[in-house]
Amino acid sequence: MERQVSQLEARLNELQAKVNEKDTEITNLKTRIVDLEAQISVERGYKFFRQNLWNDAIGAYRECPLGSGFENNYWGDDNYLALIFHRDYERFKDNERANRIQQFLEKNPLRLELGLRRWCVLSAINYTQYQPYNNWEYADQVTLDGIYHARIGNIDKAKECFNYLIEKMYRNGFIEDEATLKNGHEYYKLALSLLLAQRLKGEDPKGNTYIPILTEKLLDLQRLNGSWLTDDKPPSWPNTETTILILLAFKT
Repeated sequence: MERQVSQLEARLNELQAKVNEKDTEITNLKTRIVDLEAQISVERGYKFFRQNLWNDAIGAYRECPLGSGFENNYWGDDNYLALIFHRDYERFKDNERANRIQQFLEKNPLRLELGLRRWCVLSAINYTQYQPYNNWEYADQVTLDGIYHARIGNIDKAKECFNYLIEKMYRNGFIEDEATLKNGHEYYKLALSLLLAQRLKGEDPKGNTYIPILTEKLLDLQRLNGSWLTDDKPPSWPNTETTILILLAFKT
């Protein structure tokens, strides 16, 4: 009797091992599919970005496309982020536009200081200048702090930021914080969350788990013309900041 039970248990373990192998194969296949979808999404999103948000006459990116009512806003923070985007990330490197943007920024446009404060953490050369917010009320500040800690090698603190984000702010596929009631669900916060998760890949099981989840959510939010809206609170338009951050999240 005991021998028969042992044989059955061995057979059960063998079958379970085969199931686990299949589960791993299926998971790997799903990951490859999502990665491919993200690559296609980047091509579509980058095309929209270059064609609809750049003003060659000014040498800068506008906040939102023509017809939005915000097309005459050329913010310093948006364009400092665009400078990093075109200068420091190989897929999006464009020396001509980076030089034009640098010239624009030398005119000290409105909100440049905000951009220098926030987006230096994404720079290849200036990220150590970032000063953490240490504020747990706003998801963008939590994620930016987490990205900074990950980049300087403080992985435990980066994990703390990401775990707080997921446990306290991730609800029904969106990020919710103190600004949500006024602004709606802002999609750039999903992108920042994905950027942080990417930084924790291989370091934090929760980060690994949420990379495909956040990626698929952003894929679902992309529109037919390749753009992403700012948020889900009408009226909403595509904007430079959100577009850049999503493209970076997909390619990081």
